[in-house]
Amino acid sequence: MLPNDVDHLEKSLVDRIKTAIRQQLSARHVPEIIIQVPEIPYTINMKKVEVPIRRIIEGQPIHATGSLANPNCLDYYRNIPELSKW
Repeated sequence: MLPNDVDHLEKSLVDRIKTAIRQQLSARHVPEIIIQVPEIPYTINMKKVEVPIRRIIEGQPIHATGSLANPNCLDYYRNIPELSKW
């Protein structure tokens, strides 16, 4: 999540997000954790990229970041304490 005007997510906002997902989709779609990140990786064509983040979380190496418009943002994902158990 990329909020523009807050430094951290408050529990009430996280709860509202989870409730909205549960009501509009299903309980299966509710994520265990919701974290705020400063930036999401995009390709040079401005498409969101999730595979490099998944590989970081799984502890796998990332290859070919040349297609990313903002490859430096991946450094943030390597040091998220909430993801250390994944």
